[in-house]
Amino acid sequence: MRSSKAITLSSFFSLILCWSSAMAGELSFRYGVLSQDDQNSVFIVEQGQALKSGDLLKLNFEYPKNASFYVCYLSSADEYLLVYSTGAESRGLQETGEEAEAMYETLGWLALDDHTGVETFILIASTEPLSRLEELVDNYDQAKGKSRKRFHKRITQHLKDLEDGFVKEAGVQLTQRLEKPVIAGVTFRGTTDAGLSENTLSHAASGQHLALAVFEIGHK
Repeated sequence: MRSSKAITLSSFFSLILCWSSAMAGELSFRYGVLSQDDQNSVFIVEQGQALKSGDLLKLNFEYPKNASFYVCYLSSADEYLLVYSTGAESRGLQETGEEAEAMYETLGWLALDDHTGVETFILIASTEPLSRLEELVDNYDQAKGKSRKRFHKRITQHLKDLEDGFVKEAGVQLTQRLEKPVIAGVTFRGTTDAGLSENTLSHAASGQHLALAVFEIGHK
């Protein structure tokens, strides 16, 4: 069932630690997954929440300007797509904060198609470019038939290796909830009564050399 109420994330103190982590060598990023209710009011989508075909979906994220950042999407049709990477051209990144320590980006509003299942977003920030992931996705995009299936398995395994390494190193949950949603980047119109806007950030992830979050949405 949908809810227009803002969800909460980890404690504010933890958030401050995350965003002062540069001194300690820690890497962190924030993100938010949004949708709209029947009155077109923006609400935050929770991990595992169910949406239906035709519903609008929006992914926002903010990451350290010196980090490499990736958003890998596994659709309900079991197809991989690298929907964002710092190597992509003409992304029009927006700097946030007076000292421009973070970069803000959004994928914009997208409508869920008729293919039901689980929609999965894997967000990754890294101190180094993930060349292997980029190479695998590029090969996957160009492959057909059995070759495409092989690269699909390799991408799945590579993402699992990254996730396992992150969990072992960081020892934290993949999805952390902010105590209060925050507004980042350029101001958008359409702020709701709940104080949310189209560029709300509601979740965070942190690690030492790599920070990773897996966000799943039920598509019914």
